[in-house]
Amino acid sequence: MVLVHIIYWGGWGYKAKADRFIAELGKLCTFDYTMEPKAGHSGCFEISVEGELVHSKLNGEGYVNEEKMKAIAAFISEKLKK
Repeated sequence: MVLVHIIYWGGWGYKAKADRFIAELGKLCTFDYTMEPKAGHSGCFEISVEGELVHSKLNGEGYVNEEKMKAIAAFISEKLKK
């Protein structure tokens, strides 16, 4: 199983955003996941797949949109094939 790890800022509703992300991604592919709140990392929303960073709000990528969600799902699907 492929592991998705989300690091999110512990404030301003980011936990709810992480939960929504997991729910939506789960409609597109199968994976295991972990989530980790980070105090002091304002605006943090980082997504890694098998240890590889695939999305970083801190690096200027903003929130995950539908196109990015599909790309992450495709990446996970490729990992599952290996």
